[in-house]
Amino acid sequence: MIILDILTALLIAALLTAIFSFALRIARTKEILFFFFILFLATWAGGLWLVPFGPYLWGIRIFPFLFFALVIALLLAGFSHPWYRPRTRGEALRQSDIQRDERVIINGLLWTLIVFLVVAIFVRYSSTGYMINRRL
Repeated sequence: MIILDILTALLIAALLTAIFSFALRIARTKEILFFFFILFLATWAGGLWLVPFGPYLWGIRIFPFLFFALVIALLLAGFSHPWYRPRTRGEALRQSDIQRDERVIINGLLWTLIVFLVVAIFVRYSSTGYMINRRL
């Protein structure tokens, strides 16, 4: 079961990362890998914690994985895309100072999110009711 959960999360995260990196024109490998890593962990944790629904595919229900992955991918895309372009050099300088401060805050929040997702996955697999609920 764990292997199928990991493979499902990997497949969905890879597919959505490819779609969103193409749609948002993300060219840097570091950004794409970070997007994929967060999306993979979120897909895996969300697929484990959401109530299973939808038809079975390879012995698991993929709709919780897919639903949570789409929500997280849209949120990450909304926060990662630069929506404002500066018009003057002064605006560009002010924006670069603000972006530097924002990057520090966002990096801290993303690392906190990663730790939270890993803990959520570990707690779900270590709970006794998980395997009972998966068989229903």
